[in-house]
Parts: sequence; structure tokens; C-alpha cells
Amino acid sequence: MTFFNIYKKPLYWLITLGVALLYVLIAIWIPQWSLIDYTLFKSTFTASQKIHILYETLGWFVTANTLTSQILTIVIALLAGINVALLVHYVSRRVRIVRTGGVGAIALVLSIFGVGCGACGSVILSSLFGLTVATGIAGFLPLKGLEFSLLSIVILIGSIVYSAHLIQQPLTCKP
Repeated sequence: MTFFNIYKKPLYWLITLGVALLYVLIAIWIPQWSLIDYTLFKSTFTASQKIHILYETLGWFVTANTLTSQILTIVIALLAGINVALLVHYVSRRVRIVRTGGVGAIALVLSIFGVGCGACGSVILSSLFGLTVATGIAGFLPLKGLEFSLLSIVILIGSIVYSAHLIQQPLTCKP
């Protein structure tokens, strides 16, 4: 079954778009976690006010990120969605996973390091090493921290190609 045949089924479009949306929401809300935490768990806001505040935080994606960072985040989100959809298809065809999940998981974890703007390096890098150290590390990189996003894209594309190759193999064992 080819890549395009898989996407003839609406389920795989839903998986791809659902994962991509979830990834973008996480990328938007991680830097604002203290506000989200306060709004959802420590305040006396009504449910409609909480939803409104969450909705308003989505504007941060445009105002706090460069166009390059926005594009890379969306590309990574879509590639992560495709990767998960192919993995779901592969698992549904074969009960046992043969190393596909490992490459895909590595790519998805690395892609989280690419979330963030060039000014602060990345959100995860900042939380692991502190903002000052992360900014210093990102400052020494030639693309000011965008290397994490570019590496994630390369790994995700490799994982998608590998998954598509495995999907096209017959379900029988090789002699």
C-alpha cells in the first residue's frame, strides 16, 4: 500500500492533523505554562473564562516567534503527524514493531528541543539548563538554535521514509 493509498482513508488524515494540532498547542502552551496552570487549576475563573483565556494565549505563537520559527514548528508538527499516522498504519498491519517506533520516537523527542524562539534557544533546553545557559548555547550556534528544528525535520523525514518502506514490504517473512 503506497503513501497516497494510506491517506485515502480519513482516519489517517484525522491522526495526522490531530497530532499536528496537539504538537502546535503544546509548542504554544509550554512557554506559558505558569499562566495555563494558574488559569486552569489555581483560579476561580468560570469554565467559559478559562476557555477564553486559553484561546487568547494562542496569539502568542504569532507575536512571540519569528516567521521562520512559526514555519518550522508547523512543518515539524505536520511531519510528526504523518509519522504517527504511518506508525499506526504499520502497527495495525503488523502486530510486532520492527524498530520503526524507535526512530520515530527519537525524532519526536528531538523535535521538542526545537520548540521555541531563537532568542531563548528552546523551551526544553531552557528548562534543562536554565535560561541564561540555554541562551548562551543557542548564541554560539550558527542558526541561533534553529538547528534543533532542522535536525528534527531531517530525522522525521527519515523516519517517514523508513516507515513507508516497511509498510510496502509484504507481510510474510523473508526466507
